Amino acid sequence: MGRVAGLSGLLIWAANIIGFSFVPAAPVAGKLQISYLVTSDDASRFTAVWLENEGGELVKTLFVSSELAQGAFTVEGDICPDWIKKSHWEKATQAEVDAVSGPTPTAGSGSFSFDLKKHGLLPGVYSFCMQIHIHDNYNILYKGQIRLGEIPAEAQAEVFYSPARYATAEDLLRDVKARFTPEIEASPPDK
Repeated sequence: MGRVAGLSGLLIWAANIIGFSFVPAAPVAGKLQISYLVTSDDASRFTAVWLENEGGELVKTLFVSSELAQGAFTVEGDICPDWIKKSHWEKATQAEVDAVSGPTPTAGSGSFSFDLKKHGLLPGVYSFCMQIHIHDNYNILYKGQIRLGEIPAEAQAEVFYSPARYATAEDLLRDVKARFTPEIEASPPDK
């Protein structure tokens, strides 16, 4: 470990002498908005929204409906199973639960807005995920990729059904999209 740290320090020092400066990446500053349409109130609608890295690992849980956050996640594999498998929510502190939980989305158009600077995310490509529980072990997962950094970006999500489409509510959730709007730095005042 010490050898790696020493080598890293040596490389940074050499790069500075040559004229390259090493500045660690700053967290992304801006808003990520995830919009959606819920078409019916005839389902549980427990919901989880999260980000994954390009390797498919959970990076950050952004939203969990209150009932799911407070205990419904303990139902073995039935409710939002993709999020449950990755989140290890049983280890979450009460502060973590409180920071991301909110009311279950109601029928109609809606959106979530996240201040990314508060989440400490580094620039890069992420998968945004939104999963909603329908009934029994039926769930809908929307997943898409978006680049977070210095330029605005938009992305449409692809739908996955588990274990299959639920005939009477297969389109309970649809039109899931993400929009990233970078924070614009204030210009210095004119002299």
